[in-house]
Amino acid sequence: MSLSLARHRGLAAALSVLAGHLLASLPAQAQSGPPLSESAGRWYAGFGIGRPHQSLKTEDFSVPGQARQRGIDQKNICSKLFGGYELLPSLSLEMQYACLGRAELKYSGGARETYEAAALSFTAVGRLPVTDQLSLFAKGGPSLHWARSELRRSGLRDDRENKLRHGLTAGIGMEYRINEHYGLRTELETFQGIGRKQAPGRASAHLVSASLFYRF
Repeated sequence: MSLSLARHRGLAAALSVLAGHLLASLPAQAQSGPPLSESAGRWYAGFGIGRPHQSLKTEDFSVPGQARQRGIDQKNICSKLFGGYELLPSLSLEMQYACLGRAELKYSGGARETYEAAALSFTAVGRLPVTDQLSLFAKGGPSLHWARSELRRSGLRDDRENKLRHGLTAGIGMEYRINEHYGLRTELETFQGIGRKQAPGRASAHLVSASLFYRF
């Protein structure tokens, strides 16, 4: 199984269009939803936008004859797509795809190295109701990570891609049911075990996001 990060970006663009359609139909659904205690046996899907932050193992990144400059540039807005099934009012099984951003390292001789990552995760989501429509949740489970680095120096480019590696995902957040079908979610997630030491380099990532979801 091999997916390029270029294809991931195309998926993110398509998901943006889907989010626009979901938002446009919200006014027609303005009615109170059922209590969370009655929520079970339904499928759901959602789209989110967030800000990732990568923590790179800097000892895995080097250029012969050039010193690495301090600091890592990270300016990213990423998207994610998720779906799941409500086994119980307090428990769901969920699958999610998320891009994990891009970081850039700079070296004294002018070389630049960029690092990109994405994750496909499979998690159990446990919910704790606060009100009839509001709940807190925590989730965790295994994930599959893609990572890619690109080194540019003296007009040359060197790509080093790690196609697939397993890792772990965990997160906490808050969920609000607007009505029977629509809801909002905000969460903080962590992704551990990205990349390899040899290539393209090891990393972990955090993602803060806000999402809109639909219950079928």
